[in-house]
Amino acid sequence: MKSNNLVVVKHNSVVEAGYQLSIYESRILLTCIAKINSMKPLTVEDRFELSVNDIADLVTLADKNIYQALKTAIDKLAERWVYIDTPTKKVKKLKTRWVSGIRYMNQEGVIQLTFAGDILPYLSQLSREFTQYRLENVLKFKSTYSIRIYELLCKWSGDEKTLTLEWLRDHFQLNDKYLN
Repeated sequence: MKSNNLVVVKHNSVVEAGYQLSIYESRILLTCIAKINSMKPLTVEDRFELSVNDIADLVTLADKNIYQALKTAIDKLAERWVYIDTPTKKVKKLKTRWVSGIRYMNQEGVIQLTFAGDILPYLSQLSREFTQYRLENVLKFKSTYSIRIYELLCKWSGDEKTLTLEWLRDHFQLNDKYLN
């Protein structure tokens, strides 16, 4: 799989959402998101597949522990929440999982992922209020926070922004880290 052909497209609400992922969880999610045609409908039946070799090739890893790292990542990813601010008065914040199902095919080294229903409108049929970037731009980052900052910078693209430490702690779910 060639990362230079893959483009990540997310609704701006997801770029600014509150969530916490490990670097491997981010790589898995972003690779699957990059496989979505963001202009077309996506359903809960749509399944995305990638192999351990795909991930290793994309990030040029020769880590002997990559199989275990990815198994751990998919276990955690199945439990991760994302908190999205919504523009409606009725629902202020949407709390949803990223995925509704994720499988690791042991003998094949293949991951199959299905996105949760509530996240679908933020990943598909996007015609406005979205951020896009090439997957290869972030795959070699060593920290998931680097990816998040990069996404925010792409979203703001040239606009001047001032963020508080409190906003970063909340949206990156840092809890009690980096207190004054």
